[in-house]
Amino acid sequence: MTDAKHIGTVLAAVILAGAWQGMVLGAPVPAGVEQNEAGENLQREQQERQEEAARRNGEINLKNIVVPIGQVEIHVDGKMTEQDIRYILPELYRKSGQVRIHRLAQQLQMANESGAAVFHADFHDSAVPGKLAVTLTVKELPSQHGAITVSNTGNEYTGDWRTTTSFIQSNLSRRLDSLGVAWVTSPEKFTDVQQGALSYRYMTPKTLGTWNLNASYSNVDLGNIASSNLAGILEYTAKGQGTNVGLHYQKHLAYTAKERDSWDFGIDYQRSNSKYSITFQAFIPFTDAWTQDYHVTTASVDFQHLERGRQHVFYWDAGVASSLDNAGKNYQAVTPGSDNQFTAFRGNLIYQYRTKTNWILGTRWQGQYTQQHLVSLAQLGAGGARTVRGFYERAISADKGILGNVEIYTPEICRGLRLLTFVDFASLANNLNANTNTFGNERIASAGIGLRYTNEKSGLGISLDYAKVIDDIEGTDSSHRRWNVNCSYRF
Repeated sequence: MTDAKHIGTVLAAVILAGAWQGMVLGAPVPAGVEQNEAGENLQREQQERQEEAARRNGEINLKNIVVPIGQVEIHVDGKMTEQDIRYILPELYRKSGQVRIHRLAQQLQMANESGAAVFHADFHDSAVPGKLAVTLTVKELPSQHGAITVSNTGNEYTGDWRTTTSFIQSNLSRRLDSLGVAWVTSPEKFTDVQQGALSYRYMTPKTLGTWNLNASYSNVDLGNIASSNLAGILEYTAKGQGTNVGLHYQKHLAYTAKERDSWDFGIDYQRSNSKYSITFQAFIPFTDAWTQDYHVTTASVDFQHLERGRQHVFYWDAGVASSLDNAGKNYQAVTPGSDNQFTAFRGNLIYQYRTKTNWILGTRWQGQYTQQHLVSLAQLGAGGARTVRGFYERAISADKGILGNVEIYTPEICRGLRLLTFVDFASLANNLNANTNTFGNERIASAGIGLRYTNEKSGLGISLDYAKVIDDIEGTDSSHRRWNVNCSYRF
């Protein structure tokens, strides 16, 4: 930057301090870091369909199962072959004929929860003395699923509304795998917002494992993000691309309808490539442009526990992620004072309880702890429809903190319709040093009411929330999003 431009920048910063402050805490996320909804929505859609399959099939009944198996007879309603069945239920085809009951039950549960088919095993006497025969009935389910979602999770620069189109092909190779794709854009600014995602899941029943590959790409042009009060004086534009790729392997220790315990081992890669330009017309006119291009690669290990009961669902995970990069100056340019490498401890907790009178109490928590100052991509973000309602997506982010939520749902007013009340909360903090230029501690919170409508027959789902901010971001004039709307159609 030339001396003249430097002087102009300083003058602009002094005179327009309020505007720059708003860009730090109240403004939209930098272009390359804008949340990629395509990947998140696709993973959420796949998880919901897996949970639906679990509820539909229930628990495997082991009362009549004994160890010695002499014969296996298969009846398939679909395209699966005996070779496919041998891959899905290898325990039935052990050379010794001695079937481990618990392992077979786990493989049957995995198969049924895949959503690809319904497996039913009937054990009865065989022609071989001292052994049983198994009649296995397999009914393949529809393998293609789609969804269209409309939500107001955007912002004033790229359009308030987002549309998501997703497609999932299950049982692609007839071995319980699934492939999903999703695309997100803004109806208001179609060419400025393009996000895509791909997800592939492959099960390995013999080792009780699951491979998950996820990838997403985002191309967003925020346009001029300077305050409208500065029109004709200051123009500050931002645009960028973001890429996320992750490969995870889950080793299941327990896998039943009531309980699932797993270790998750993963490698994740995130890249942000943002381009900025500034034009200042007062005092000493100047124009400048710069690029921020950096990536974060992490290795992680997590333990996951899921417990289902007749009236409750309880899930928690805890783990650690460590960076594999040594980015140096690239990190400093994006987040001054950030450490070149870091280790972060992360966790999630979800609990939901249904009373006998059909009230539902739910709570979810997310936390992160580290002793380093993290680059932006690795920070914990808060704000938006799925964290703290009433704020724009990722309104603030920091090195460590905790996000919490409590919701109470009424019994169904009519079929599929419930009302709810909620409280959302986040407390975040940064590890400061001599080079950091961000806040130390910050809290935000909101409370509100909403409704949920689900029609399983038609595939229509509606989510509507109104939030009142009760603890705002300190020292900013940030705008709020009172209403959160999400409408989906699944087919």
